[in-house]
Amino acid sequence: MRAAEKDCILRAMLNLAVTAYPNTSSKELDLITAAQRGDLSAFNQLVRAHQELAYRFAFHVSENAPAAERATKNAFESAYRHIRRWKGEPFRVWLLRLVLRECKRMRIRTHAANVLAPTPLEIGLAILNWDERVICVLADVLGLTDDEISDITDAPENHIRAKRSRARKQIRDVLQLQRTMPQEWNALHLA
Repeated sequence: MRAAEKDCILRAMLNLAVTAYPNTSSKELDLITAAQRGDLSAFNQLVRAHQELAYRFAFHVSENAPAAERATKNAFESAYRHIRRWKGEPFRVWLLRLVLRECKRMRIRTHAANVLAPTPLEIGLAILNWDERVICVLADVLGLTDDEISDITDAPENHIRAKRSRARKQIRDVLQLQRTMPQEWNALHLA
């Protein structure tokens, strides 16, 4: 296939992406197109735009800064190698799916020793199972929609809503229990 034909196909895909995903900016689509052609500078701009989101997701899922850094780095490397496979969905959804896969692959759901008392968010997330933690981080920490979470996790939206509801109830129960505990117990991990 000639380069002109490839560019024509890429432009058609991007036009579909703009129609299907109006939240994707034209600047981001231009950067993705350039990155698909091998422009490292364009890909680096995408990294800068999404690295904080990707790291925050990996960190909240793993509770481990070094593992989150590795997962984020590996996800961006995978994104660079597979940028041509991007099918027009919001880039952040595609990227967070790669981060999630990397987190699962690395099994980074390890609890780092924390000398400081955990925050209420850390306590709440620590009691959740993997699926609930991922869904809560995507919805409540990163503010993604059920549709985006469904695309990232490959789970139906009703499954997402049910898991998120159960997880929120568990977190509320633990935080309520923490408020009623004697002060000296509040610094303990409840995981």
